[in-house]
Amino acid sequence: MVIPPLSNSPGVLGLLAMGYTSVRYISLMEAVERVLRDLGGSADLDTLLREVWRRYVEHGDGEKVVMRLYRHPSGRLWSPDAEEALRVLEAAGVIVKRGRWVALRGA
Repeated sequence: MVIPPLSNSPGVLGLLAMGYTSVRYISLMEAVERVLRDLGGSADLDTLLREVWRRYVEHGDGEKVVMRLYRHPSGRLWSPDAEEALRVLEAAGVIVKRGRWVALRGA
């Protein structure tokens, strides 16, 4: 059975013509790990958060993450979502976190 498109629906070809593309959401842990690798294996937390935000929230060419980012009253960046992802990566032995410095284990 073929269901015809709604009369006000642009259809698949219309959506493609309007510039809609598919976006794949990846885990924040995966994004953090990728950015750390690209930054040479280690970075301070502000740089890491800013870069994850820039690559996967603002631009996100084909891949995006869901992440909240706030400016702390002290001027530093803070993300409750990234803190949780960093805790999981640290517990799994993927990263080492010392204060506001984050590094891939073995880097």
